[in-house]
Amino acid sequence: MFTVYCDNSLLYDPRLPEYVLIDPVLSLSKNEPARLSFGVPSTNPNCGAITRLRSRIKVYRDGQLLFLGRVVEDGMGINHRQTFVAEGALAYLLDSVQRPFTYEGTLSTFFSQLITTHNAQVNVEQRLGIGSVTVEAGADFTASSESYSSVWAVLKGQLVEQYGGFL
Repeated sequence: MFTVYCDNSLLYDPRLPEYVLIDPVLSLSKNEPARLSFGVPSTNPNCGAITRLRSRIKVYRDGQLLFLGRVVEDGMGINHRQTFVAEGALAYLLDSVQRPFTYEGTLSTFFSQLITTHNAQVNVEQRLGIGSVTVEAGADFTASSESYSSVWAVLKGQLVEQYGGFL
């Protein structure tokens, strides 16, 4: 069973007929930010609770968190139905910048430094934690960039695309 919340306000529960969403679509892709689109009818008690770029949408499946993200698009559809698009938490990495760098060391330490760089530049709600780093490149891992890039671009280009793994 799926449930959907906006911050702490219930948006969808199949057991409660007033808490309904219209055409919800959750797209999950490997190593890409997830995307959730949905409509909220005016009869939903929490239809006014959603604020673009501020609200955090959470989708649970049988009590387990499946999606966490922020609303990035809103609009008005047919029959005064509000429509929304939320992007998953990996997209938070687009909000931080990695300066030009040269790195030599371990892959896991480089990954940790990128996440630390990201967390220092964003608000508390956008900070990310580090789970298990199981991909290793060997003792002589090197990476560099001469440009300013999003932390997401560096993670994807310098780590995921070259060494694999899942974010």
